[in-house]
Amino acid sequence: MTIQRTLAALGTALLLVAVALIVARPSRARAESRSGAAMGVVRAYFSALADRDFGGALRMTTGAAMQRTRDILVDLERRAAERRAHVDLEVRQLDLRPSGNGTVEARFAIDVIGKKWMFSKVARRLFGNARFYVNDNTITAIAGDLRESD
Repeated sequence: MTIQRTLAALGTALLLVAVALIVARPSRARAESRSGAAMGVVRAYFSALADRDFGGALRMTTGAAMQRTRDILVDLERRAAERRAHVDLEVRQLDLRPSGNGTVEARFAIDVIGKKWMFSKVARRLFGNARFYVNDNTITAIAGDLRESD
């Protein structure tokens, strides 16, 4: 009788472990999928900036992230207008790494290219590290440092 109980308890324990593994696997897959989606949103944000689709980059943001993006873009456009020039952005480096819960660590370098008539010149270089907070395919906050050099 004790052997039957031991075997029944062992069978129950194995069944519980199997169920736990099956249940845990989709949540890990969901987390990986969410991290992949968040990285895709951040990559698309930088791509929109490089394509001069500033409206598109702003549509990918909300709240504090939208305000920060808008402030940077307004400053770049203002500086270009003061020189009667046109500005383009060229993403030179973009390294993305998921850091969990819809956040993405980004290391980037961007050339700000001033264009006037047929001439173009790298006017500034922007570089930094930032953490992008992504929720429902929208960047909700950007924390980090943005440095610039001439």
